[in-house]
Amino acid sequence: MWSIEDLNNRQSFEIEDGGFGCGKVVITQMTRDSEGSSNVKDNLYDTLEVLIKCTQDKNIMEVLFETNTGEVMHRQDFESMWPEHVHSVIDSWAAVLNYEEQKSKSKPYRLFFNTKIMSFELLDETKSFDELFLTFETRVDKFLSNFKADVDFNDLKLVVFPIHNGDQMYDVVFNLTYPQVHIIDNIKTKSLEETYGMTPTSLKLYFIRYLEKTTFIVNKIKGLRSTTVKMIKIDRNTKKLTTENGALLMRHMEKYCGEKQGKWNVEMEKGGDVQFIKLRALYSVKIATNEINNHKERVIKEAIKFGKFDHANRRKMLEEGINRMDELEMGNK
Repeated sequence: MWSIEDLNNRQSFEIEDGGFGCGKVVITQMTRDSEGSSNVKDNLYDTLEVLIKCTQDKNIMEVLFETNTGEVMHRQDFESMWPEHVHSVIDSWAAVLNYEEQKSKSKPYRLFFNTKIMSFELLDETKSFDELFLTFETRVDKFLSNFKADVDFNDLKLVVFPIHNGDQMYDVVFNLTYPQVHIIDNIKTKSLEETYGMTPTSLKLYFIRYLEKTTFIVNKIKGLRSTTVKMIKIDRNTKKLTTENGALLMRHMEKYCGEKQGKWNVEMEKGGDVQFIKLRALYSVKIATNEINNHKERVIKEAIKFGKFDHANRRKMLEEGINRMDELEMGNK
């Protein structure tokens, strides 16, 4: 939940801009009306404040992000930006990342599936492997059908499956250039099976079977089959789940580009809540203002309108929104 303290802290850090993709976050340039243009950094928090502003005249279920392929985020999703509570946050982020990867036209590129592909249903021990694979195949085919051009797995460097099973949130990454399968998580563990169960191994079997039905290079399929699922060691490994697992999952999706073990820098400090406020702000704005959002222009216009209020009025409106969300959350408990 965003707090008044969070909103005060928002002015204490810089917003990085630049190229998108491996290692950078881009903030979409927003244009002011006829009164003039404004720097991206000046506009960022106006937009963010609009997204979390649930005052009495705003419907928390109002759709602020919607794509032609069905990803949807409501105003309340942006207000909280807690991916561990809402699958749609991660799925929308995956859609944004896929769009940016395709727009860059660089090869090999990364492909991000959504959280709907690998779910608990695919671990049902009462069903045969063939039955479960059919469900997996159907989901993957449906997901890939949303792309304008056919996906050739030979053009892919990494295939990322975000896993969202209850409290567990992590990535399973298939490196198709140098056949490897990795788990990326902020949790330290001595036993992958004890921590993740059969999910990564089952996913590996399903995906290899799927690749066998494509034109993917046979030798690389053999390489994937012979490799074992391993954990990527990162600087931010912790011993337990945190309330920021969802934000870290999104960070891992954005930042990992196939670096070798020990060579990858997530570019986040250990501890410190402010950096997570920054991270959620960056991802909120990037999702809302991305070109695939059918409501992008409306969100930007609302941000510009909101930005014209003086500081005192903005503060009052934001406090009303935060108090309202607190009341709604208490009512749902």
